[in-house]
Amino acid sequence: MRQFIFRYDPQESLEKLRKDVKHAIRTKEKQVEPRNLIVTNDIRVFYQVVNENRLELFACLKDKQPANLQKLSQLLHRDQKEVERDVQSLVDLGIVKLKKQGQEIKPIALYEKIVFDFGANKVKEQERLITSSLGA
Repeated sequence: MRQFIFRYDPQESLEKLRKDVKHAIRTKEKQVEPRNLIVTNDIRVFYQVVNENRLELFACLKDKQPANLQKLSQLLHRDQKEVERDVQSLVDLGIVKLKKQGQEIKPIALYEKIVFDFGANKVKEQERLITSSLGA
């Protein structure tokens, strides 16, 4: 099953990115994130990028596979311009693609699932470190 992952990692930073790039240059190893992964250290990014309307739109694309943007708008009971804007945002993220079919444009979901990874293991590890440093 193809899935797109939004990962929250509080340790992710520009400094870490710089270190990764330097390491990649020095060792000639590619350290490129997979296309199906976006990592952020700012939880607000999740809410800015993928809101309720866009998640509903993605689910509709995946489940109903509408023939064009107009049909998608009708299925969602939303204004077509708003739907087009949300579709474009998902296209920009690489979650959806647009396929021209004659005079129409068909939006296509590129993944079966969108996953939000909040790194529970990392949070547990940080809690363990804090607890052990407090002597508990």
